[in-house]
Formats: sequence, C-alpha cells, structure tokens
Amino acid sequence: DVLEKGVDCADVGCGCGMSTIVMAKRFPRSRFYAYEASTKSLEILQQRMLKEGVKNITLCNVATWTVDKGPRPGQVTDNSFEFVYSHDLLHDMTDPRSLVREVRNRLCRRGGCWVIVDVKCKGSLEANLAMPDVALNYGFSSLLCLSSATSCEKAEGLGTMGLHTELVKKWMHSAGFDHFEELEVEHKPDNSSCFV
Repeated sequence: DVLEKGVDCADVGCGCGMSTIVMAKRFPRSRFYAYEASTKSLEILQQRMLKEGVKNITLCNVATWTVDKGPRPGQVTDNSFEFVYSHDLLHDMTDPRSLVREVRNRLCRRGGCWVIVDVKCKGSLEANLAMPDVALNYGFSSLLCLSSATSCEKAEGLGTMGLHTELVKKWMHSAGFDHFEELEVEHKPDNSSCFV
C-alpha cells in the first residue's frame, strides 16, 4: 500500500538494477534510489532504464553519494526512506553490521520497512550441510562471496552460508528495529530467505 501511494525507496546494493526496475515499473508513483558501488553496474542499469522508459529511478554511486546523504543530492536528511530493499548483499559485505545500523539510524523512517532477501542458511556447518544446493552455495561462497567479505582486516567474512536468521535478527534488534520476521521467498523457498 505504501509503495502504491508514492514514497522514497532505497535499493541498497542494487547491482545492475533488475529488482529496481521491476519495483519502479510496478510502483510508478514511488521514487527509487539505486545505491551501488560498481560504476559498470550503474551504467548497465542506466541503459536498462532508457530501454524500458523507466524515469522514477535515481542512480547513486556510493563512491560519491553514500546512503547517509539521503535521497536527493544536496539534501542531507536522516530517515528519508519509507522502504529500503537489499537483495543478496549483506553476506558479501566486510562490515554488514554497520549497514544494518546505518539503515536503522540514517535511512529508514520510523514505521518504515527494510526488506532483505539473502541466501537461506542455518547457524552451523552441520545444519547447512543438510540443506539443498549446499555444494553449489559453498562453491559460490569460496569463489565469489568470501573474496569480497574478507577483503579488509577485521572483516565479518560471512560468505554465502553465513547470514542465518538468528544472526540477522540479533543485528536488527541491536540496531533498534521494532519488528522482525522471516518470510518464505515464493519462487525460491529452499534457497532464499526474506527478512522484514
């Protein structure tokens, strides 16, 4: 309902913007701010926007326009967004706890919503080994995710199978979020988690 009426939304770690475009087209009254560190990914998103005629997305290269600067250049405002979205991001970060705190303290309005979609996993290696696609997920983790998640000293190093429900819940409550729930991702119930 909130997105239907038209609000400011942040897609944090948008990549090439597939989800950003889907949301922007579905909710044309809302304004989407696509935050990404990869200039190449933002260029691809810009080409997609032009091709599909999407005009309610603003590109935000985090190298020059970080999420704490709010939705509009020159207007530094805290808690600017009614809706924040992150897909397949937190487990790749060196310091995901900082992003959780930033979203709560600087991005998301009180009463706003942050939806996180990430790889479904459990809190231990033994439990993860019993899950479907475990070999594929640990393979991705070794080759891709961990190289990013361990790219600086004191990094969390979670990787693909390290961001389990209880950890996300703990971080969210610690950051001051009032509500937390895990939802099933309809098209990928065995390998994706959605946290709200």
